[in-house]
Amino acid sequence: MLTLSKSHFRNFKILHLTDLHMLPNEWKEGHEVRESVVNTINRLVKETSPDLITHGGDFSAAEYPESYTKFAEFLDSFEIPWTTVWGNHDNQCGEGITRRYAEEFLTYKNFVYEHGPRELGNGNFVLAIKQGERYVHSLILMDSHDRAKYVDNKGDVMKVYARLSGEQIEWYKENVRNLCAIGCNSSTIMCHTPIYAFKAAFKLVYNHSFADPKNIEYKDSFNSECWYEPYKNSFGVRYEGECCYPEDDGVLDAIKELGSTKLVVCGHDHVNCTCIEIDGVKMLYGLKTGRGSYFDERLNGGTLIEIDSEGNVYPKHLFVDL
Repeated sequence: MLTLSKSHFRNFKILHLTDLHMLPNEWKEGHEVRESVVNTINRLVKETSPDLITHGGDFSAAEYPESYTKFAEFLDSFEIPWTTVWGNHDNQCGEGITRRYAEEFLTYKNFVYEHGPRELGNGNFVLAIKQGERYVHSLILMDSHDRAKYVDNKGDVMKVYARLSGEQIEWYKENVRNLCAIGCNSSTIMCHTPIYAFKAAFKLVYNHSFADPKNIEYKDSFNSECWYEPYKNSFGVRYEGECCYPEDDGVLDAIKELGSTKLVVCGHDHVNCTCIEIDGVKMLYGLKTGRGSYFDERLNGGTLIEIDSEGNVYPKHLFVDL
């Protein structure tokens, strides 16, 4: 377990970025993708003065090592602790290649990371936040892998986005119990691909009679008529379906069983930025950063996650014009 310190006098601030998807040629000076990413991150770091920068996966495609090096150099230059979970594209050349990128990142002085159990993938680890001698919150970072074989109810075999494995869920439970034993009763899960609960949640809480979800603007999502009772504190837009494993992965059941995790953060679906709270658990899409891959000009920026002295979490999207 790694630790970071929180000031007694202000909230701990995490600037969460995700899904840069930058190819090597896009790092060239003057390229519109590079300018969108660099300008966005520079502005957000200046505005928020974060204690930690996190990335939600998919820096690039795994066959382009130059992109990973460029990004690590850029983030490390802020002299702020930073870390990542790995996305499906980071994993697409195999977990050995992803581990090689992690080894490279560990040569940068501000990168905070542990490999975690090798049989679970890459970067399954806990980053705890302490205020003095007291643990107030922990980030549980988990590898959601690339693809998995799936057999549908017709017997057809296909490749789908992978899920957190049963072994990872047991690892999560063990770590939460250990954290609670040292007085850390509040946590956040960060992964790349949404857990199944994201898909189930939107169906449960969104009022389709208000508007087609593809036709509302972000500001409209704060209209209480957009959401059913008792979910009216939800916000954000969903312009594409949730690209996750097609069956319940059991993650939300594990979260509710232990009662520690207050926030689950994912990326992957570039034009979604919903935050939906069910049974005290916020399910949050991080706001995509930059023009890499597909994007919506209205949905560029990052997500500020503040943690107070009692371990409560307060997420907020921060938009930057492209």
